[in-house]
Amino acid sequence: MQHWESTLQAIQAEIPAPQFQRWFKELAFLRQDGDTLFVGVPSAFHQEWLSSHYKDQLHRAISKNFGSPLQLEFEVLVEDSNREASQSISVPVAAPVAQQKPQLRVVEGGVKLSESLTEDAFPQSDFDSQLPSFSGDFFELNFNRLCVQLCGLFVQGQTSSLSSLFISAGIGMGKTHLLSKLGTEIKKSAPHLKVRYTSAEKFTNEMFKSWNNKSGPNYQMYYRDQVDVLLFDDLQGLAGRKATQEALLHIYNEILSRGGRLVFTSTETPHKLSDFIEPLRSRLLSGVAAEIKIPSYEEKVCLLSLLAQQNQIPVEESLLRVLADHGHRDVREMLGAFLRLHLQSHLEKKALDLAFLAKTGLPLETAQQAISINEIIALVENCFGISKTDLVSKSRKGLIVWARQVAMYLGRRFTLHSLEEIGKFFGRDHATVLYAYEKVSETLREQPTKRYEVEFLMQKLQARMSKPENDFLL
Repeated sequence: MQHWESTLQAIQAEIPAPQFQRWFKELAFLRQDGDTLFVGVPSAFHQEWLSSHYKDQLHRAISKNFGSPLQLEFEVLVEDSNREASQSISVPVAAPVAQQKPQLRVVEGGVKLSESLTEDAFPQSDFDSQLPSFSGDFFELNFNRLCVQLCGLFVQGQTSSLSSLFISAGIGMGKTHLLSKLGTEIKKSAPHLKVRYTSAEKFTNEMFKSWNNKSGPNYQMYYRDQVDVLLFDDLQGLAGRKATQEALLHIYNEILSRGGRLVFTSTETPHKLSDFIEPLRSRLLSGVAAEIKIPSYEEKVCLLSLLAQQNQIPVEESLLRVLADHGHRDVREMLGAFLRLHLQSHLEKKALDLAFLAKTGLPLETAQQAISINEIIALVENCFGISKTDLVSKSRKGLIVWARQVAMYLGRRFTLHSLEEIGKFFGRDHATVLYAYEKVSETLREQPTKRYEVEFLMQKLQARMSKPENDFLL
């Protein structure tokens, strides 16, 4: 068991944190039988992904930490009974929401999305709105981890300073999804609490309707006296609506004074909310605020791989990299594009790979994005003062190795070539290209000077995407 822990630590040092968290955290050491090591995996898809993407790292780490090369055998701990369903157009994400609603589960102060749950605990009345329905997990990565963990603490209800939570995020970044899971979990863990979900549009419409039929006082009394937890979505939609803001301010104060709690979501942070009355803005600023940030390139790749794993979709990693690097406006658009590709590939009975992507009508603007390896090599030659002969040679000199790794890194980021194809340009295999990519990624995080150096090259390549070939000059 100690050798296995050392093996995992060695792999963790080689690959980016999101990939390790997803593909290696759930592995279980089962036994060693002679020259064979048996490792448990959560699904057959998980096994296939490890075998096709991390086989070299696993064998290298096992050989080093167990003292000799061992044959690796996987055993699926939870049989993947839905595997055949992945070949059908009725993928889990497209299933009826009532059959697949993940919940939030509080684990060590954080939140984890897990098993299915119906929401029959939410009663229907004149004032009680149901939460928005979402299928599929809410994936937790670095860019949204703080918000997810704060939601976990909010669900527990044991932190007095967390009676008011403000979540800000851009459009399509998952704030309503997270709010829905939070409310679902509160109703599950504390069914006696009266949880109310509303949005700026619904709240405004309800307020005006109540005033028109002269039931305004009763409506406000319901919010003030009969709501324990208020979940308010898209708060920025109240901008300029002074009367509605004042009504919300009174409700806010009353709920807090009774020991209740509130969560707000918005596309703007509390400081940047414009055309809001100052007392309400001050109240919002007094609570705890957190932001769902824009995911990094690696996190986008990880999100797509998580979605593929969740729905058991066989897909080439190179296709995920292209989608992640396409520059979608938000996470929702990117994940939606991937699911559309999956459904189209199923209908046409084609493999989901780069060849299929090139033939689809997906607006990837391939012509503008087509950067060649030779262009990247020429750029690296010019900037580093190193010839192409040296870049493809076996030289292990420090500067040459770094320049070669950077060229491979850029090749993976800016071309549609697979790892194997990039490796052939440099006389290497796919494992060397993958190592170079991860090594450069790590260096960029730890060494600002080299990060600026590589970012300069990336800016040149990004500019090249939108310019004619003869404009590609330093």
